[in-house]
Amino acid sequence: MNKMRLAGVLAASIVTAAATAPLAGAQAAATIGTHIVFSPPGQAVTYSDSQVTFQGTLETAAPSGQSPQVLPGEPVQVTETVGRLSLPIASVTTDANGQFTVSTTVPVPGGIAATFAGDATYRAGVGEFSAHRSATAAVLPARISFGPVAPAPAYSTVTVTGQVTMQLPDGSWVPSPYAPLRSLSGAVFAGAGMADANGQFTETIEADPGNPLQMYASDDGDDWSGAAFSPDLVVPLTTFPTRVQPVTPSEVRVSPSTALYTQVQYQDDTGQWQPDPGATAQISYEPGRCSGPPIQAATAVSDSSGDLAFHVPGYLVRGAPDVGCWQVTVPSAGAYLASQSIWAAVSAEVPTWLNNTKLRWSGRRARLTGTLDDAPGAGPLAGRTITIYREVGRTWRRVGSVKTGPAGGFSFSLVGRPRSYYQARYAGGALPAGDAAGGRYLAVSGKRIWYRG
Repeated sequence: MNKMRLAGVLAASIVTAAATAPLAGAQAAATIGTHIVFSPPGQAVTYSDSQVTFQGTLETAAPSGQSPQVLPGEPVQVTETVGRLSLPIASVTTDANGQFTVSTTVPVPGGIAATFAGDATYRAGVGEFSAHRSATAAVLPARISFGPVAPAPAYSTVTVTGQVTMQLPDGSWVPSPYAPLRSLSGAVFAGAGMADANGQFTETIEADPGNPLQMYASDDGDDWSGAAFSPDLVVPLTTFPTRVQPVTPSEVRVSPSTALYTQVQYQDDTGQWQPDPGATAQISYEPGRCSGPPIQAATAVSDSSGDLAFHVPGYLVRGAPDVGCWQVTVPSAGAYLASQSIWAAVSAEVPTWLNNTKLRWSGRRARLTGTLDDAPGAGPLAGRTITIYREVGRTWRRVGSVKTGPAGGFSFSLVGRPRSYYQARYAGGALPAGDAAGGRYLAVSGKRIWYRG
């Protein structure tokens, strides 16, 4: 084949392709739209009379001013939509006039749709029919009940069953099909749903006595029964939650044995908290600024009221108060689960004493002396400010101050002072090593000392 003939063949091929390509689009554009027209468009129903009869016509969607063309011998699927469900009603074929007739009993009011799937000539079409509850029909009373629930460990996941029923005028109770449902509390995945054809449903919940399951059936116009609330469902427990109250008091006076108190309880099947007698608990603390690993301080066993009393050392440990952030732990025991109290910051009030306050003379020179301690006769406090007061009339006037030495002692010269009563005072101050819980050394006054001047 020479070059001129080859070029002609290629040109003819291109022309042919260009000429035939639009044909497919033209054929697609040639498909005709359809729709289905219901007669009547809707019908009211009641529970005692829920049969509907309707006629539908499958026809082309004609432009305005033109008559539609009926489509005989075409398959049509009829379904009812209830909530999120699509229930099959009938499969029919249009007659010579493009019509079909359906007579059916609907399970509940809802929207009925007839659908034509379309073919090479006609596009898909649909029509809608309303089976609505009669305005004169009384809503039937409803109730929600649960099936038996097996005991389970606390906080485990449990599947429960239930049923929505409705009461007929004769007093009998029957299932409420496709009743709309919502879990109000207790469900793991709370949300909207519906019962099945027999009014039955399942729900997944947590075995938490403090959060029982409650269901609500609504009256939204697409069911026979009215609104209803279920009773609370609490799963019987095989293990029981416990809880521990924070330690009290929040402020303690440091002494050789400081007492801290708390209570341990367990939660029963009804969600009520009961005393937990005989529970063994440990108390731990974090001293100073409440940092570092907890230090176990004491163990106690709860009495018949679930009360616990911990007796812990109260004096200073390595310069820091043996109080701070406290936590009580109850280990698991038998059917009772473990628990911990929140960390409680216990403020320390450490008493102080001004010991041996007296006058010391050297010739005509006198000094008011004494020792500041954080325990009777022991535990000197160094570097603390001692203020000296003189009694004038019925008031005390400040005359000066002095710092305590390494052994907690102080010495204030009274030489040349007028005769009167004098007194040394310590105004209190922050604890060493942090004062994490707001604790303080308490203020203290020494005895009145007469100076003859």
